Amino acid sequence: LFRKATEALKGAVARHGLNGLEIYPPNANAWDEVRRETRSELGLQVQDVLIQENQSEAVESAINSSPEAEQTRKIFTHLITLAANLAAMTSNLVKLKDEYQRTSRRARALEDVLLPEIDQTLAQIDAALEEIDKEEIVRIHYSRQT
Repeated sequence: LFRKATEALKGAVARHGLNGLEIYPPNANAWDEVRRETRSELGLQVQDVLIQENQSEAVESAINSSPEAEQTRKIFTHLITLAANLAAMTSNLVKLKDEYQRTSRRARALEDVLLPEIDQTLAQIDAALEEIDKEEIVRIHYSRQT
């Protein structure tokens, strides 16, 4: 689509010149509706951009309109719509990547810090239980002798 837009722009510039295209009126009614919605994805707030292109032809007529300029306008309108959606997706992917890195750091902290501490505490509890068992065995042995 970008190549088609480039070719259409080349054709419009060839017909009107750069100065002629600069005064060409913008497509003010290109989009019927532009909405941004927020939703939760894996506990993370992500944005969706919903853009609905206006399907009707441009009402505004240019002084020097041509099929090349109108085709360029139409293609670039569609390209901008896709670019807005791509920007929202890119933003969401960056958020998801950042959250993944944060979660990865937390998991490493669990593995490297908390789990060894828990293992050490469990070893101490096991050692204390073994001591209690030995004391119980000695107590039982002395109680049988008396």
